[in-house]
Order: sequence, then structure tokens, then C-alpha cells
Amino acid sequence: MPRHKRNHPRKSDDAPVDAAVDASADALDVDTGDDALPPESQAILNAFKVEERFERKRVKTTESARATSASINYERLIESHYADDPAFFRWDAKRSLDRQFFDYLFYHRCHFNDYVQTYLEIIASKITHKNQDGEDGYFRKAMRNVDWLAHVTPLVFGPFRDMDSIIRCGLWSSAKNSRRCHKPDLCPLCLWVDHLKVMVEAFGEHSGAFGQAQAWWFLTLGFTSNTNNSKFVVADFDPSMPLAGEGDRGYDAYPVELAHEVPDLGYDDARILGLVVQEALDELYQSGMVDGYRNKLEGAFRLEPGADTRMNMHGHAIANGSETNAAFIAEEIYNLMRRGLKKYRKHMHHDFHPDVKVCPMRSAEELERCVTYIEKVVPIGKIVADAMARPQARLEDGSWNERYVIELETHLAQLLGEDIPLIFTKFRYDRELLYLRRRKSVGNMTFSDSGTCVGAEPGWHRKIRRKRAREQKAMREERRKKQAKAKARGALVQEHKPQKRTRTNPRRLKRSLGLEASPEIWM
Repeated sequence: MPRHKRNHPRKSDDAPVDAAVDASADALDVDTGDDALPPESQAILNAFKVEERFERKRVKTTESARATSASINYERLIESHYADDPAFFRWDAKRSLDRQFFDYLFYHRCHFNDYVQTYLEIIASKITHKNQDGEDGYFRKAMRNVDWLAHVTPLVFGPFRDMDSIIRCGLWSSAKNSRRCHKPDLCPLCLWVDHLKVMVEAFGEHSGAFGQAQAWWFLTLGFTSNTNNSKFVVADFDPSMPLAGEGDRGYDAYPVELAHEVPDLGYDDARILGLVVQEALDELYQSGMVDGYRNKLEGAFRLEPGADTRMNMHGHAIANGSETNAAFIAEEIYNLMRRGLKKYRKHMHHDFHPDVKVCPMRSAEELERCVTYIEKVVPIGKIVADAMARPQARLEDGSWNERYVIELETHLAQLLGEDIPLIFTKFRYDRELLYLRRRKSVGNMTFSDSGTCVGAEPGWHRKIRRKRAREQKAMREERRKKQAKAKARGALVQEHKPQKRTRTNPRRLKRSLGLEASPEIWM
């Protein structure tokens, strides 16, 4: 077969673009404390920016050419693997609508535009990459463990803002540049490096954390629109609990409607449900029933081309403490969630009811399994597979429905580019509602120098945490100095007002455990 010769990628209408910057004449000019640069310095700065843009473009062009060369090996593997299937080597536009059949899409990539060809070749080079020691690279392992190909391939045909950085993530990294996208909700590599790695090392099976607390709980705080399904249950931890994106999660599916005509209504409901989860767990901690917890808000999504996207906002948490009555904890969470739903009812557009499940953890192995379960990427492969398995996805002759697939790609791009970022954000849209945090660690599951954490914080993470703390402190001091200079010359300074404390006497872990007077026992 002739090799696919083509030019370097060029910009097109469907290519990702950078966020627009308001450079209009009437744009608000607010002095944040930075001194205005003289014309000569500004010209030098602009030259540096132009050079930086040129360098980024050059690096991408080099990566694309390198990916084209590396992908040839995968093409040979495909030719050998499908040698007994002559239909595979014939181009069929209908067959190419199966957006999870990577091998077919890659082999016939010359029928797509330049950007799609580049991304398919980058993916092929990542799954064939081996490290310098000869071992399989991360994405080659991920292809076997979490079906990374089914996860990433649909992204190529549903372009959104961060698509380019996610697909290129980790490509030919070096000691000076990890080349990561830092999108842990969509990229398994960044999820592992940024969040999961430290949690496994600190609270995993071999960390010794399980023996540091009297009781451990795996909490699921969900919602249902049917009062008959509203309940709180206690169940033993199931070792066969499905992995990310697999099986039934055990609660009423997708009660939140993200209407495409008026999506803000669904956003409001989802944010408030997340806020109810956060406040219920916080009240549980403040009451002393648990001494610490690690919480993550997440959503289960269902894409329906021709209809509205559906969502189930819920939260998972790992908690520990001295309370051993699981039924009491489940009932308390249920009542706290009911109270929160009643409190924020005027802000919601539909009625929701709590659905709570509490699972006692009885071994360190179960604790590690729960840690890895709550930290998972959005299961794009499962979402797309569910949509493609519906009867509407195929025509009467059994071929794929092109209109259905195109609508599915549009809905997927909107979900990843708009819905998820606008729901899971710190944006505060109402004076009465607090910020929504995707992840939250409280009490003895928070890493600190006070010695109250039950987990074994890795040394490398302690160094990073302390370094970031010093950097943030230096940045605050520098900001205060610049604002003081700006005030001295009479300029308008934008100041951030401190958030009003909602609790007059919040719980202090050491004080509540009677350890504040003798901290040396923790050192």
C-alpha cells in the first residue's frame, strides 16, 4: 500500500482556536497593580511573544512529522492483523462512521482532512511507543487496561477547545517538558500524575493508612427524581464493583436534563445538587461523626442525538472516624441531603430526592480499590458506545445512520467543551450559593505539616506541596506591594474581598480529638 504523503496540518474551520481576548477600544481598563511598560520594553515583550508562538508552531509541526513516521509501524501491524479480511482494506464511507473502530479509521485516514489525519497518526504513535528501557509506554499499557483507544478516538471527530492538547498529551516527553495537558477529567495520564498517584501511595494497600482509623466508609451520595427510589442503604463492599464506566452504579439514572435550547436550567440543577453533596459531607464532618474524608463530584452522562443530554450528578467519598454504626451514618447523610434540597429548592427547576449508599471497608485492599474508583476520567468510550448501540444509530439496511453520528459528535463536543466545564467550576453565579469544588479533602485526609493526616504522604509530594506554598506566599506579598504602589499614585486597584465565613466556630481536628495541647505525639 502506498504511504500517505501530505503536507503539514493547516488551519480549517473545525480546528481548535484559542480563546478570544477583548482588545476593543472600550474594554475596561483596571489597574491590578502592574506598572505600565515603556514602549521599548513593550516592543521587546511583543517580539518574545511572536517568537514563542512561532516556536510552538514549529514544535507541533515537528511532532506531526515525527508521528507520521512512527505510525508506519502500526500500519504494518494492521496489514498483518487484517490480512484475512479483504473488506477491511476497501474504503466504505458508511463503515467509517463507526468512530470507535480506530484501526479502520487510521488505515483509511487519507480520506479525512489534514487535522484528523494528524491526530490519528499521533494516537497510533502513542500506542506503539516504547520507553528507552524497552518497556511499553504508558498509552500502550492504557490501551490494554482501560481501552484508551475507545476513549480517545471519538475526540478526534468531535472537536472542542482542549482536544489538541489532550491528544498530544505526553507525546515524546522529556525531563524538561512533560508535554502534559493537565486535564485530569479527560486524560488518564494526567489523572494519574496529578491526583491518583499520590492518593494510592498515601492511602493504598501498603501505606498503612487503613490501620490508622477505627472505621472506613465508602459513601455514594446520589439523587433520583422518583420518590419511590429515594432511600438510604448499607451494603458490604463488593470486590466485583465495576470499574470506571462499567455496569450499573445502583441509583436512578440521569435525572438532570441538559436541554440544548436552555442548558442553563440543567446547569443550575446540577450545580445545586453538587452543592448539596458538599454541604452534607461537611455537616457530617463538623458533627464529629467522621474525622476526615476525600470527596469527588462527578456526573454520569447519556447522549441522545435528536434529544437532550441527560446527567446524573452524584458524589463519592472515602471517610473514616470512630463511629461504627453504618446505618446511623447512612440515615444522617440522607437527612442532611433532604435538608439541603429543601434549603435550595427555590433555585432548582425540578424536584430531586436523595439516594444514599454506605459501604463499610474491612481491608486495606478495599480501601485502595475505592481510592482508584472515585478518581476516574469521564468514560467517553462508554458514553459513545451506549449511544451507538441504540436502534436509531442504524438504518433499515443495518448500516450506520450518518445524520445520527454527526449529531452525536456535536453533542459530544458540547458536553466536553461546554457542559462539563460550566457545571464543574468555581464560578459563583448567585450571592446565596457557594463555590462548587470538584475534589475536596477534609480533616485527617488532608496533607499538612501538622501531622494529623492518617495517610503516609510521599516525600516527593511533601516537597512539591511546600514549594507551592512558598511560591503562593511570595506571589501574595508581591501582589500586595504592587497594589500599594498603585494606590500611592492614585490608580484604581481591583481588590478581592474576603469571603464571608459561614461558620462562626468551625471544627478544628486537633482540638476535637484532644491533640492540640500535645502535638509532639504526631511528629
